[in-house]
Amino acid sequence: MIIFGSIFGGKVEQVEKQWIETKFFLLMVPLFPTSTMFVTHSEYNKRNGFEIASFGKSIGHGYLRFFCLILAIAGFGVSLFGDADIIEDMPFSPAVGGAVFALLYAWSLMNHRYATGNHLLERKRLGAIVGLNALPEWIPLQSRRQLEEKIKGEIMEAFGSDNIKELVQRRGTSLQHTALLYAYLRYKMADSTTASTWQKDYETVLNRYNQALLTNSDVTFTEIKKQMPDDLTDDATNHTEKS
Repeated sequence: MIIFGSIFGGKVEQVEKQWIETKFFLLMVPLFPTSTMFVTHSEYNKRNGFEIASFGKSIGHGYLRFFCLILAIAGFGVSLFGDADIIEDMPFSPAVGGAVFALLYAWSLMNHRYATGNHLLERKRLGAIVGLNALPEWIPLQSRRQLEEKIKGEIMEAFGSDNIKELVQRRGTSLQHTALLYAYLRYKMADSTTASTWQKDYETVLNRYNQALLTNSDVTFTEIKKQMPDDLTDDATNHTEKS
């Protein structure tokens, strides 16, 4: 039987129910990647989200997991059902080989499926504010600018002003309002043409945001999200892929 078509694989950088995944052209085995997506919703053989640039970590683990799974099954299958004389002449035990590949598969899933480190915290901050926990650099430029404008609209509604530099200097800003300013400025920092203009303001708001979270230790990102007037996830989700 010849398996021909496409397959999703290499799920990495998962935060909550959003992640990066790659679609591979399939001819018995994955031959090459055709696209990489930031996935915001998934069903069987279907992904919603937006395309991003090729993501080496996703591609690498997609290949690794597929071949390790196949080789693990093959190793255990030969060990259980293979000819005993042939197995005895092999330089290594098929069962041992199967176990090694199974462990590699498990290592890839357990250690590289979920986001970690500074990016995890940054994406949780953004996810609490806009619903989309992708780094702004991953989002296609047009969608990123649309989200920027929507966040700016939320700021206008919250503050009665969209003079960002003046708002950054205000004292006594609530955690919710500080979070909105942080999101807007973080999106601005993703644009190399404007990053230097907003660097100082971004650092000021980031420090204030972190301090507010430390002061209000009982507040979680989930609680912040509940206070936000809108979830902008769907505004960036402009692409559907089927395998």
